[in-house]
Amino acid sequence: MRSATVLRVSGFLASTYVSVHHTLVIAFQLGFAPGIPKKEPDTNVGYLRGLTVPKLIVEGVGEFDVDAGKRLILALTDDAKVDQLHACGGNARCTTCRVEFVSGEPSQMTDAEKSVLAAKGVTGVRLSCQLNCDSDMTVRIISRLAGSGRADAGKRPTDAIAPPAVWGVKA
Repeated sequence: MRSATVLRVSGFLASTYVSVHHTLVIAFQLGFAPGIPKKEPDTNVGYLRGLTVPKLIVEGVGEFDVDAGKRLILALTDDAKVDQLHACGGNARCTTCRVEFVSGEPSQMTDAEKSVLAAKGVTGVRLSCQLNCDSDMTVRIISRLAGSGRADAGKRPTDAIAPPAVWGVKA
């Protein structure tokens, strides 16, 4: 993450960034700019949602600032505009949304991801539908619509991880 320190300001958490741009973004989000209403924190994802900006690097595609807590599958399809497969709609029933981590791989894994990877005997990859963008990460796309023979990449996944995430340590 590019945040240097965390401060408590008027009951809200704000990240102080190295760049002036990020400082201005935070000022607007917290309502410190004249005429801009104060943004209330989203209690579903904590006070830092929207205040930290993880960087997603997709090999061969580019670098993207994504919302903290956004599902990786949605960051890949929406922000990076990658034709990443997700045949089951992001529900951890297939493994078509698999990616390889170059760096920044999360240490936690949902029980659903563990189960489906073990059942299919797949190792060395992660399911992008079962991960949130909570820190900087670099991924390699290995499962794209182009060349797959499928009619489409899959139904758009929901904003929240499905099935509801039960987190454990990656084995």
